[in-house]
Amino acid sequence: FTASGFVLGQDARVITGALATSATATSDVGDYVITDGGLAAANYVIAADQGTLAIDPARLTVKIADQSRTYGSSAFDGRGFAASGFVLGQDARVITGALATSATATSDVGDYVITGGGLTAKNYVIAADPGTLAIDPARLTVAIADQSRTYGSSAFDGRGFTASGFVLGQDARVITGALATSATATSDVGDYAITGGGLAAANYVIAADPGTLAIDPARLTVKIADQSRTYGSSAFDGRGFTASGFVLGQDASVIAGALATEATAGSDVGDYGIIQGTLAAANYVISSDPGNLAINPAELRVKIADQSRTYGSAKFDGRGFTATGFVLGQDAGVIDGRLATRGTSTSNVGRYAITRGTLAAENYVIAADPGTLTIDPAQMRVRANDARRAYGASNPRFDVSYLDPFAPGQSAAALGWRPTVSTPATAGSDVGAYVLTPGGIASANYAIEYLPGRLTIDPVRLNLTLHDAERNYGAEDPVLGWTASGFVLGQGAEVVSGAPATDATGASGAGTYTITTGTLGARNYVLPETTGRLTITPAPLTVTASDAARAQGARNPDFTARFDGFVRGEGLDDLGGALVLATDADRTSPAGRYAITGSGLASGNYAISYAPGTLTVSAAGPARAPLAAVDDAFVIPERGLPPYTPGDSAFRTTRSEAPIARDSTFRLTYSLGAVVHTAPVDAAETGGFVPAAGSASGGSGPTGVGTSAGAGCGGAGAEGGCARTQVAESFWTTAFPEMTR
Repeated sequence: FTASGFVLGQDARVITGALATSATATSDVGDYVITDGGLAAANYVIAADQGTLAIDPARLTVKIADQSRTYGSSAFDGRGFAASGFVLGQDARVITGALATSATATSDVGDYVITGGGLTAKNYVIAADPGTLAIDPARLTVAIADQSRTYGSSAFDGRGFTASGFVLGQDARVITGALATSATATSDVGDYAITGGGLAAANYVIAADPGTLAIDPARLTVKIADQSRTYGSSAFDGRGFTASGFVLGQDASVIAGALATEATAGSDVGDYGIIQGTLAAANYVISSDPGNLAINPAELRVKIADQSRTYGSAKFDGRGFTATGFVLGQDAGVIDGRLATRGTSTSNVGRYAITRGTLAAENYVIAADPGTLTIDPAQMRVRANDARRAYGASNPRFDVSYLDPFAPGQSAAALGWRPTVSTPATAGSDVGAYVLTPGGIASANYAIEYLPGRLTIDPVRLNLTLHDAERNYGAEDPVLGWTASGFVLGQGAEVVSGAPATDATGASGAGTYTITTGTLGARNYVLPETTGRLTITPAPLTVTASDAARAQGARNPDFTARFDGFVRGEGLDDLGGALVLATDADRTSPAGRYAITGSGLASGNYAISYAPGTLTVSAAGPARAPLAAVDDAFVIPERGLPPYTPGDSAFRTTRSEAPIARDSTFRLTYSLGAVVHTAPVDAAETGGFVPAAGSASGGSGPTGVGTSAGAGCGGAGAEGGCARTQVAESFWTTAFPEMTR
């Protein structure tokens, strides 16, 4: 509503309450009065004109479904829609009436509009989009009959079917058109479909299973001609016939393929049937009577080769020809039989004709020119048989061997002559090989070839004895002797040269050695392998002890010896063992003469004997205390004998270089540790202690020597009056005889 007449600047906001009407939410479509009802405003009186409330229909939307039915079926029933837009919980039950269409039960096939023209609904206005009623054709089933005709006959007339499925009392008269096929009056033999393609009926759809139009072949009659060819010539070409029964103006050009025969290019001579074979003509069936193919023999030309064979060899084998004119890749393997000749295995040397004989070849006729068989003399190799004899003997009787076979049934008697054998060798001929020459044979049927033999003269074997021999070790070999027997022709040892030999040499040791024949030899003789024996005995060797002398109470000097009997420049180093020279005398022995004897040497090459020497001990002079009671050790008799000092130039080795040692032979000692030397206190004597290496400990005495005072060296457990020297390192040293505590 709107209001006017407000004062004091007021407006509709001072109005309270609401308008009023009798219409409710469920009131039907129509007009209803609107009054001021409960409107009020403080300080105002309200005057209102009535208004109208119009309730309009609600809109329903109807969707009409497309429908179909078959031609001639029941009429349209007016149903088939859906609606939307209902209010207040209502649904399609408020709709009355039916859909409408112009189609009837007999309407033709086609589409017809369906409208909502007969539909109504209280309080609603209906809006409907039209639908479509499609009237579909009814189905006619057509059965097409199978049919046939002959190739080239009249064309198909389009008839020959039955139909079912008519409605509304209709029948086949409503069908127009004709059956259809792709076959024409000139179509080839075969099966062609007959369809209902040309049939039609208003308000019907035609369903037809196809039938078959069979176009059968027309008949041709073929006449096959008789033919002939030569064996092995070109293959049958399949031609040679005439034909009748063509249609549509056709002729023999429509015939394909060829006649056939079981004869091939390789078939034997004979008659073979000719049949229709692969002859065929599209749209025709062929009938024929067989013809005949005659295969005639081919000609072979045989060339008989001239031949020869050796007298007495195997008889003629009937072979030896060449042939031309073969066909089909064949060769002489197809020819049977043998050539023939009057020459046999026993026929004499000469010429004989060779003829065709029994030669034949299947499928061929043979023409042959004769050949010649020449029988040649047989080879006969006559060889003198080898022989042998000993030197000085007479020649034996010689004979021969026949290296080639005689003709069957024959022997050496067939040659008619006895063979001879000659040689230049005589009874006195030297050992060696000599020619044996055969000869003396002649024969018409044999060609003789002589082969030499060999006479071997062997050496005579002698009886030989080698004499045994003997010599000393180191001596020259003696002349080696021998004796021999068995000579011939009055010969003797003068024909023997050379000498025996031995494997012993000048350096060979004592023992037994073999004597062999060495270079002994004799022309025309052979010496047996025999041996003798050479015995080498040990050479005598005498070892003589040299005489020596010393004073009574002194130690024995170093003894020496003389050697007699060494050979080949040998000496003591070539002996085994060690020479020992000894005597029964010692320092306590009285003056006198004592034997010096040798021993200890050994050798396989020497027989060693020992000759004694003499040690003369002379009476002693004044005593020299305190050295007399001191023992010696490791006596060095000469300068330069072992043990050697390791490079020490101060090393002393003789009395002249160590005069402090006086008359006593000094000694060499080698120590691996501390060595204590004790001797009487005498600067002159203790000075004989000379270190060669290492170091010494002690006082201010001579080099390497320490001294201490004492009352002599004889007291047990005391060293008073003696000098004491101690060397702590390894060393070489010289010293006079000493006494060690």
